[in-house]
Amino acid sequence: MNRYYLVKEDGTKIENPKINGLTVEFLGNDSLVEISEGSVFENTKLSLASESKIIIKKTSFYGIRNTWIDASPGGIGRNLFIDEGAQFVRATFVMRDEDNLKITIGKNCMLAADVLFRASDGHQIYDLENLQVFNKSKEIRIEDNVWMGNSVRILKGSLIKQGSIIGLGAIVAKQFQEENVAIAGNPAQIVKRNVAWSKDYIWDYKDTYQQDESRAASIFAVKTDENHVLWRVSQESSYLVIMREGVGNQVEHLKFSLKENLKLGENYYLVLDFISNKSTAFTTFLSNDSGKMNRIPNFHVTENIRRKIVFPFVPTVEGLSTVALSASHFPENTILKIFDFRIEKMK
Repeated sequence: MNRYYLVKEDGTKIENPKINGLTVEFLGNDSLVEISEGSVFENTKLSLASESKIIIKKTSFYGIRNTWIDASPGGIGRNLFIDEGAQFVRATFVMRDEDNLKITIGKNCMLAADVLFRASDGHQIYDLENLQVFNKSKEIRIEDNVWMGNSVRILKGSLIKQGSIIGLGAIVAKQFQEENVAIAGNPAQIVKRNVAWSKDYIWDYKDTYQQDESRAASIFAVKTDENHVLWRVSQESSYLVIMREGVGNQVEHLKFSLKENLKLGENYYLVLDFISNKSTAFTTFLSNDSGKMNRIPNFHVTENIRRKIVFPFVPTVEGLSTVALSASHFPENTILKIFDFRIEKMK
Protein backbone atom coordinates (compact mmCIF):
# COMPACT_ATOMS: atom_id res chain seq x y z
CA MET A 1 0.00 0.00 0.00
CA ASN A 2 1.27 3.46 -0.88
CA ARG A 3 1.19 6.21 1.76
CA TYR A 4 1.14 9.98 1.27
CA TYR A 5 1.12 12.35 4.26
CA LEU A 6 1.27 16.00 5.17
CA VAL A 7 3.22 16.14 8.45
CA LYS A 8 2.03 18.92 10.75
CA GLU A 9 4.30 20.81 13.15
CA ASP A 10 2.99 18.79 16.11
CA GLY A 11 3.91 15.53 14.36
CA THR A 12 0.39 14.48 13.41
CA LYS A 13 -0.20 13.38 9.83
CA ILE A 14 -2.92 14.14 7.29
CA GLU A 15 -3.38 11.30 4.82
CA ASN A 16 -3.63 11.96 1.06
CA PRO A 17 -3.50 15.76 1.32
CA LYS A 18 -4.08 18.20 -1.50
CA ILE A 19 -1.01 20.45 -1.68
CA ASN A 20 -1.05 23.34 -4.12
CA GLY A 21 1.56 23.07 -6.87
CA LEU A 22 2.50 19.46 -6.07
CA THR A 23 1.52 16.28 -7.93
CA VAL A 24 2.35 12.84 -6.50
CA GLU A 25 2.27 9.84 -8.84
CA PHE A 26 2.61 6.31 -7.44
CA LEU A 27 3.73 3.87 -10.15
CA GLY A 28 4.21 0.86 -7.88
CA ASN A 29 3.46 -0.37 -4.37
CA ASP A 30 4.66 0.12 -0.78
CA SER A 31 6.05 3.63 -1.27
CA LEU A 32 5.96 6.61 1.10
CA VAL A 33 5.82 10.39 0.61
CA GLU A 34 5.94 12.78 3.57
CA ILE A 35 5.74 16.56 3.11
CA SER A 36 6.16 18.90 6.09
CA GLU A 37 3.48 21.47 6.77
CA GLY A 38 4.27 24.94 5.42
CA SER A 39 6.17 23.70 2.37
CA VAL A 40 5.68 25.69 -0.84
CA PHE A 41 5.48 24.13 -4.31
CA GLU A 42 4.83 25.28 -7.84
CA ASN A 43 4.64 23.01 -10.91
CA THR A 44 6.39 20.15 -9.09
CA LYS A 45 5.86 16.42 -9.63
CA LEU A 46 6.97 13.29 -7.75
CA SER A 47 6.92 9.93 -9.58
CA LEU A 48 7.63 6.86 -7.44
CA ALA A 49 8.38 3.22 -8.24
CA SER A 50 7.73 0.47 -5.69
CA GLU A 51 9.34 0.50 -2.23
CA SER A 52 10.49 4.10 -2.59
CA LYS A 53 10.52 6.97 -0.10
CA ILE A 54 10.55 10.75 -0.56
CA ILE A 55 10.73 13.00 2.50
CA ILE A 56 10.61 16.79 2.07
CA LYS A 57 10.95 18.97 5.16
CA LYS A 58 9.50 22.48 5.31
CA THR A 59 10.80 24.48 2.37
CA SER A 60 11.85 28.12 2.29
CA PHE A 61 9.19 30.76 1.62
CA TYR A 62 10.17 30.55 -2.09
CA GLY A 63 9.84 26.77 -2.08
CA ILE A 64 10.41 24.11 -4.72
CA ARG A 65 9.34 25.15 -8.21
CA ASN A 66 9.35 23.57 -11.67
CA THR A 67 10.90 20.37 -10.34
CA TRP A 68 10.46 16.74 -11.37
CA ILE A 69 11.59 13.98 -9.04
CA ASP A 70 11.69 10.98 -11.34
CA ALA A 71 11.91 7.84 -9.21
CA SER A 72 9.76 5.91 -11.68
CA PRO A 73 10.03 2.18 -12.53
CA GLY A 74 13.18 0.65 -13.89
CA GLY A 75 14.16 -0.61 -10.47
CA ILE A 76 12.78 -0.27 -6.93
CA GLY A 77 13.78 1.19 -3.59
CA ARG A 78 14.56 4.87 -4.24
CA ASN A 79 15.23 7.16 -1.28
CA LEU A 80 15.23 10.97 -1.48
CA PHE A 81 15.50 13.25 1.56
CA ILE A 82 15.31 17.05 1.22
CA ASP A 83 15.91 18.86 4.51
CA GLU A 84 14.26 22.14 5.53
CA GLY A 85 14.73 25.48 3.80
CA ALA A 86 14.94 24.21 0.20
CA GLN A 87 14.79 26.85 -2.54
CA PHE A 88 14.72 25.34 -6.05
CA VAL A 89 14.10 27.40 -9.20
CA ARG A 90 14.03 24.42 -11.58
CA ALA A 91 15.53 20.97 -11.02
CA THR A 92 15.32 17.36 -12.17
CA PHE A 93 16.15 14.35 -10.02
CA VAL A 94 16.69 11.19 -12.10
CA MET A 95 16.46 8.15 -9.81
CA ARG A 96 15.66 5.22 -12.07
CA ASP A 97 17.26 2.29 -13.95
CA GLU A 98 18.74 0.72 -10.77
CA ASP A 99 17.55 -0.47 -7.38
CA ASN A 100 18.21 1.32 -4.07
CA LEU A 101 19.23 4.74 -5.36
CA LYS A 102 19.72 7.46 -2.74
CA ILE A 103 20.00 11.27 -2.79
CA THR A 104 20.23 13.47 0.32
CA ILE A 105 19.91 17.28 0.25
CA GLY A 106 20.82 19.24 3.40
CA LYS A 107 19.25 22.30 5.00
CA ASN A 108 18.87 25.67 3.27
CA CYS A 109 20.16 24.56 -0.13
CA MET A 110 19.48 26.85 -3.10
CA LEU A 111 19.31 25.55 -6.68
CA ALA A 112 19.14 27.85 -9.71
CA ALA A 113 17.54 26.83 -13.02
CA ASP A 114 18.13 23.54 -14.87
CA VAL A 115 20.02 21.71 -12.13
CA LEU A 116 20.18 17.95 -12.76
CA PHE A 117 20.82 15.13 -10.28
CA ARG A 118 21.47 11.72 -11.79
CA ALA A 119 21.93 8.85 -9.35
CA SER A 120 22.58 6.22 -12.03
CA ASP A 121 24.27 6.15 -15.44
CA GLY A 122 21.31 4.18 -16.75
CA HIS A 123 23.36 1.80 -18.91
CA GLN A 124 26.08 -0.70 -18.12
CA ILE A 125 29.77 -0.01 -18.58
CA TYR A 126 31.86 -3.14 -18.08
CA ASP A 127 35.44 -4.37 -18.24
CA LEU A 128 36.17 -6.45 -21.35
CA GLU A 129 38.60 -8.71 -19.49
CA ASN A 130 36.30 -9.88 -16.69
CA LEU A 131 32.92 -8.57 -17.91
CA GLN A 132 32.32 -6.91 -14.53
CA VAL A 133 30.08 -3.82 -14.49
CA PHE A 134 31.99 -0.98 -12.82
CA ASN A 135 29.57 1.95 -13.02
CA LYS A 136 26.98 0.93 -10.43
CA SER A 137 25.14 3.67 -8.57
CA LYS A 138 26.49 5.46 -5.49
CA GLU A 139 24.72 7.82 -3.11
CA ILE A 140 24.62 11.55 -3.86
CA ARG A 141 24.96 13.67 -0.72
CA ILE A 142 24.68 17.45 -0.55
CA GLU A 143 25.27 18.95 2.89
CA ASP A 144 23.72 22.10 4.42
CA ASN A 145 23.82 25.58 2.85
CA VAL A 146 24.97 24.68 -0.65
CA TRP A 147 24.22 26.97 -3.61
CA MET A 148 24.19 25.57 -7.16
CA GLY A 149 24.19 27.84 -10.21
CA ASN A 150 22.36 27.33 -13.50
CA SER A 151 22.81 24.06 -15.41
CA VAL A 152 24.85 22.27 -12.75
CA ARG A 153 25.02 18.46 -13.14
CA ILE A 154 25.44 16.28 -10.06
CA LEU A 155 26.29 12.66 -10.93
CA LYS A 156 26.34 9.44 -8.90
CA GLY A 157 28.71 9.28 -5.94
CA SER A 158 29.01 13.05 -5.57
CA LEU A 159 29.55 14.69 -2.19
CA ILE A 160 29.39 18.45 -1.58
CA LYS A 161 30.26 19.68 1.90
CA GLN A 162 28.39 22.43 3.71
CA GLY A 163 28.65 26.09 2.81
CA SER A 164 29.92 25.43 -0.71
CA ILE A 165 29.08 27.02 -4.07
CA ILE A 166 28.82 25.15 -7.40
CA GLY A 167 29.39 27.40 -10.40
CA LEU A 168 27.28 27.64 -13.54
CA GLY A 169 27.50 24.57 -15.79
CA ALA A 170 29.75 22.55 -13.48
CA ILE A 171 29.69 18.76 -13.84
CA VAL A 172 30.31 17.12 -10.47
CA ALA A 173 31.19 13.42 -10.44
CA LYS A 174 33.26 12.91 -7.30
CA GLN A 175 33.45 13.62 -3.58
CA PHE A 176 34.70 16.99 -2.34
CA GLN A 177 35.76 16.66 1.29
CA GLU A 178 36.31 20.36 2.10
CA GLU A 179 33.67 22.74 3.44
CA ASN A 180 33.09 26.30 2.20
CA VAL A 181 34.66 25.93 -1.22
CA ALA A 182 33.75 27.26 -4.67
CA ILE A 183 33.62 24.48 -7.26
CA ALA A 184 33.44 24.97 -11.02
CA GLY A 185 34.28 23.44 -14.39
CA ASN A 186 34.03 20.16 -16.30
CA PRO A 187 35.21 18.08 -14.61
CA ALA A 188 34.44 20.11 -11.49
CA GLN A 189 37.32 21.22 -9.29
CA ILE A 190 37.86 23.58 -6.38
CA VAL A 191 38.62 27.09 -7.62
CA LYS A 192 38.53 28.94 -4.28
CA ARG A 193 38.60 27.98 -0.60
CA ASN A 194 37.28 29.62 2.57
CA VAL A 195 34.17 31.17 0.98
CA ALA A 196 30.62 31.76 2.19
CA TRP A 197 27.45 32.93 0.47
CA SER A 198 24.15 34.68 1.19
CA LYS A 199 20.74 34.69 -0.50
CA ASP A 200 20.77 38.48 -0.55
CA TYR A 201 21.49 40.24 -3.83
CA ILE A 202 24.91 41.75 -4.47
CA TRP A 203 23.50 45.27 -4.49
CA ASP A 204 22.50 44.80 -0.83
CA TYR A 205 26.16 44.87 0.17
CA LYS A 206 28.00 48.14 0.75
CA ASP A 207 31.59 47.88 1.92
CA THR A 208 31.98 51.67 2.12
CA TYR A 209 29.34 52.14 4.82
CA GLN A 210 30.43 53.72 8.11
CA GLN A 211 27.96 54.22 10.92
CA ASP A 212 27.33 57.87 11.77
CA GLU A 213 24.89 58.50 14.60
CA SER A 214 24.79 62.22 13.87
CA ARG A 215 23.07 61.44 10.57
CA ALA A 216 20.64 58.85 11.92
CA ALA A 217 16.94 59.47 11.40
CA SER A 218 16.36 56.85 14.07
CA ILE A 219 19.14 55.88 16.50
CA PHE A 220 16.91 53.05 17.64
CA ALA A 221 13.39 52.64 16.36
CA VAL A 222 10.74 53.18 19.03
CA LYS A 223 7.60 51.06 19.20
CA THR A 224 4.35 52.94 18.70
CA ASP A 225 1.50 52.69 21.21
CA GLU A 226 -0.55 50.15 19.28
CA ASN A 227 -2.28 46.97 20.38
CA HIS A 228 -0.73 44.09 18.45
CA VAL A 229 -2.56 40.82 17.91
CA LEU A 230 0.40 38.83 16.65
CA TRP A 231 3.42 40.40 18.34
CA ARG A 232 4.87 40.78 21.80
CA VAL A 233 7.70 43.28 22.17
CA SER A 234 10.08 43.70 25.11
CA GLN A 235 13.19 45.81 25.66
CA GLU A 236 16.29 44.08 27.01
CA SER A 237 19.49 45.82 28.06
CA SER A 238 21.19 45.69 24.67
CA TYR A 239 18.50 44.59 22.24
CA LEU A 240 14.81 44.53 21.44
CA VAL A 241 12.98 41.18 21.52
CA ILE A 242 10.09 40.68 19.11
CA MET A 243 8.03 37.50 19.42
CA ARG A 244 5.35 36.44 16.95
CA GLU A 245 2.77 34.67 19.09
CA GLY A 246 -0.37 34.90 16.97
CA VAL A 247 -1.51 32.13 14.66
CA GLY A 248 -3.34 31.93 11.37
CA ASN A 249 -3.00 34.02 8.25
CA GLN A 250 -3.50 37.42 9.82
CA VAL A 251 -1.50 40.26 8.32
CA GLU A 252 -0.18 42.90 10.67
CA HIS A 253 2.65 45.40 10.39
CA LEU A 254 4.66 46.06 13.52
CA LYS A 255 5.45 49.76 13.28
CA PHE A 256 8.35 51.74 14.70
CA SER A 257 8.51 55.53 14.76
CA LEU A 258 11.30 57.51 13.15
CA LYS A 259 12.65 60.52 15.01
CA GLU A 260 12.28 62.66 11.92
CA ASN A 261 10.51 62.32 8.59
CA LEU A 262 12.52 61.22 5.57
CA LYS A 263 12.89 63.61 2.65
CA LEU A 264 11.74 62.72 -0.83
CA GLY A 265 14.65 62.06 -3.20
CA GLU A 266 17.36 62.01 -0.50
CA ASN A 267 19.77 59.06 -0.18
CA TYR A 268 19.53 56.90 2.95
CA TYR A 269 20.76 53.64 4.46
CA LEU A 270 18.50 51.21 6.31
CA VAL A 271 20.61 49.48 8.98
CA LEU A 272 19.32 46.34 10.69
CA ASP A 273 21.42 44.14 12.99
CA PHE A 274 19.49 41.08 14.18
CA ILE A 275 19.23 37.33 14.77
CA SER A 276 16.20 35.02 14.41
CA ASN A 277 15.45 31.56 15.77
CA LYS A 278 13.82 30.58 12.45
CA SER A 279 14.84 30.70 8.80
CA THR A 280 12.52 32.94 6.82
CA ALA A 281 12.43 36.12 4.78
CA PHE A 282 10.76 39.42 5.45
CA THR A 283 10.03 42.78 3.91
CA THR A 284 10.34 46.15 5.61
CA PHE A 285 7.92 48.94 4.77
CA LEU A 286 8.28 52.68 5.23
CA SER A 287 5.06 54.67 5.47
CA ASN A 288 3.79 58.20 6.05
CA ASP A 289 0.88 59.50 8.13
CA SER A 290 -1.50 58.97 5.20
CA GLY A 291 -0.62 55.28 4.98
CA LYS A 292 1.28 55.51 1.70
CA MET A 293 4.12 53.00 1.66
CA ASN A 294 7.63 52.77 0.29
CA ARG A 295 8.56 49.07 0.15
CA ILE A 296 12.11 47.76 0.56
CA PRO A 297 13.01 44.34 -0.99
CA ASN A 298 12.98 41.07 0.94
CA PHE A 299 15.79 40.18 3.32
CA HIS A 300 16.64 36.54 3.97
CA VAL A 301 17.13 35.15 7.46
CA THR A 302 19.05 31.97 8.32
CA GLU A 303 18.19 30.33 11.61
CA ASN A 304 20.39 31.41 14.54
CA ILE A 305 22.89 33.33 12.42
CA ARG A 306 23.32 36.98 13.39
CA ARG A 307 23.60 39.37 10.49
CA LYS A 308 23.75 43.06 9.74
CA ILE A 309 22.00 44.51 6.71
CA VAL A 310 23.00 47.88 5.26
CA PHE A 311 20.58 48.72 2.47
CA PRO A 312 20.71 51.95 0.42
CA PHE A 313 17.43 53.46 -0.75
CA VAL A 314 15.81 56.68 -1.95
CA PRO A 315 12.30 57.53 -0.65
CA THR A 316 9.67 57.73 -3.38
CA VAL A 317 6.89 58.76 -0.98
CA GLU A 318 6.74 62.11 0.81
CA GLY A 319 6.95 62.37 4.61
CA LEU A 320 7.91 58.81 5.58
CA SER A 321 7.66 58.64 9.38
CA THR A 322 7.49 54.94 10.33
CA VAL A 323 9.25 51.71 9.45
CA ALA A 324 7.38 48.41 9.75
CA LEU A 325 7.91 44.65 9.68
CA SER A 326 5.18 42.42 8.25
CA ALA A 327 3.99 39.63 10.56
CA SER A 328 2.83 37.58 7.57
CA HIS A 329 6.46 36.84 6.68
CA PHE A 330 7.34 35.29 10.04
CA PRO A 331 6.38 31.75 11.17
CA GLU A 332 4.54 31.28 14.43
CA ASN A 333 6.81 31.38 17.50
CA THR A 334 9.49 33.40 15.74
CA ILE A 335 11.77 35.23 18.16
CA LEU A 336 13.64 38.14 16.60
CA LYS A 337 16.38 39.93 18.54
CA ILE A 338 17.19 43.36 17.13
CA PHE A 339 20.50 44.87 18.21
CA ASP A 340 20.35 47.92 15.94
CA PHE A 341 17.61 49.38 13.76
CA ARG A 342 18.26 52.77 12.20
CA ILE A 343 17.98 54.89 9.09
CA GLU A 344 20.88 57.14 8.20
CA LYS A 345 21.43 59.78 5.57
CA MET A 346 24.21 59.00 3.11
CA LYS A 347 27.23 61.26 3.32
